[in-house]
Amino acid sequence: MTPAITLSFAIKNSIYKLLCLFMLVLVGFSSSAQKHNILNYSTRDGLASQIVNDVFQDKDGYLWFATQSGISKFNGHEFTEFAPIDDLIGVDAVNILQDKAGRIIIGTNTNGLFIYDYKKTINFKEKKGLSTNVIRRLFLDNKGVLWVLTDKGVYQLIDDKLVQFTDKNNLFEDGVLSMTQTTNGDFWFGTQGNGLVRFSNKTYSYFTAKDGILDDYIFSMSSYGD
Repeated sequence: MTPAITLSFAIKNSIYKLLCLFMLVLVGFSSSAQKHNILNYSTRDGLASQIVNDVFQDKDGYLWFATQSGISKFNGHEFTEFAPIDDLIGVDAVNILQDKAGRIIIGTNTNGLFIYDYKKTINFKEKKGLSTNVIRRLFLDNKGVLWVLTDKGVYQLIDDKLVQFTDKNNLFEDGVLSMTQTTNGDFWFGTQGNGLVRFSNKTYSYFTAKDGILDDYIFSMSSYGD
């Protein structure tokens, strides 16, 4: 009896494995046969440029595209040009976001910083609050403070006035490309050729390729925790 039982169990086990394998093949075939709804939008659809530098979705659900030839706003069906003032027409926009007050903040590569509150537009540029018209990146910290990273320094927007933020070695004046903040409040800055700078408890720490990072140009950073 024992051999027969063992053989019967082995046959049932083999059939079970074959059925499982068959189901996996069917699932794989079904997945590969699915058509993904991928749409491609270009200037033919109303997008301002084929070169898109940044994308974000505002609190009302609209998509905003910072392009090399202006700002495009998308309502899910069509694109419209966003240019409440002439200086934003065809501008090379590099970064766009929305602050806690709901204002649209735009950083450009040629015309400085724009703040739009749905009534008026403020433009900070060279000799009007900034040392340069070249904005590299915008960043909102954990308290909602706006940081403006440029090719000639770092600024904070305090009470709608730009205040320069410098490090003890003055490396920020050579340009800052990226920034992040950890959950414990530390700030990290990715510089334009000078590696990483950490600002923690009013103390600066510096890290370059000599310390093991791959390159001294840090284009992007993100923090997911400590």
